[in-house]
Amino acid sequence: MRLRRLIANGALLGAFAAASLTAPRANGTLAIAASLPDLVQRAEAIVIVTPVEQHSYEYGGRIVTKTLMRLDAPIAVKQTAAKELHENSEIWVHTLGGRVRNIGQVVDGQPQFFLREKKLLFVCRGLYQGEEETFAPCAGGQGVMDFHATSETTLRGFFSGAKQTATSREITVRKNVSLSALLPKLKVTINGPAEDDMPAGNLLDGKSLGDAMQQIRTTWNKVNGAQ
Repeated sequence: MRLRRLIANGALLGAFAAASLTAPRANGTLAIAASLPDLVQRAEAIVIVTPVEQHSYEYGGRIVTKTLMRLDAPIAVKQTAAKELHENSEIWVHTLGGRVRNIGQVVDGQPQFFLREKKLLFVCRGLYQGEEETFAPCAGGQGVMDFHATSETTLRGFFSGAKQTATSREITVRKNVSLSALLPKLKVTINGPAEDDMPAGNLLDGKSLGDAMQQIRTTWNKVNGAQ
């Protein structure tokens, strides 16, 4: 009987050790909410757009979606991008995630665009197709802002399906996919929410389009100088 117990206990300890060695490691990433000056500094342009066409494809083991955007109203544009980004022009904007045949992929922090739904878009240049330069939202989904469903003149400072709850300089530890059922989102907030330090989504949320455009242009001129 004693020998049998020792064997059983040894088997249990062995199984525990094996599970410990083979269990996936928990990895996390830090994401700091981008302020309006942060986004403005990165952006080639800030525009009101309407998605009019969309395609997804596989590239480098990932799914990429390209969305054809009609530029309805430029708010601010760098001189280097003025030929490409002007009223009524169209550009392809690339984001990670999408659906190809029966395979779908959702990438944390990336926005999803729906046809004919207007957005306020901070446009950056990206490299989603090897060395070919393309356009992409600045700072992932933080560079995309919705309008309220009942009014196209009032901003909702967060993109669909990925609301932020950030306050000033909030640091978010995003969950790894393998830990999503186990760990809550961890937030650390540093006090002192000056406007320039607030996440852009929080700052612009609920503002009329006119007020938001004025604030964006003021910040643009401060960061880039009048162009």
